[in-house]
Amino acid sequence: MEIMAAFKKEEKPTMGIISLVGGLLCTPLIPLIIGWINAKKWGIQKIMLIWTILIVVFGILYGTIFASMMSSLPTQP
Repeated sequence: MEIMAAFKKEEKPTMGIISLVGGLLCTPLIPLIIGWINAKKWGIQKIMLIWTILIVVFGILYGTIFASMMSSLPTQP
């Protein structure tokens, strides 16, 4: 959603291209940061809040699952 807003609202699609490449190749944090920087200008504050909450919840769940998997591994004597 943020990437579509970047392409629609900008006169030059530079931010949309950066968001697209950053999101596909690197991490979803790049489009998230760009989205928050331009959220008011593009009128996507609610969408950005939802994405931020989802990413934080995913990070917490991922960390919890990873920690439980690591604790269940057998230890070597």
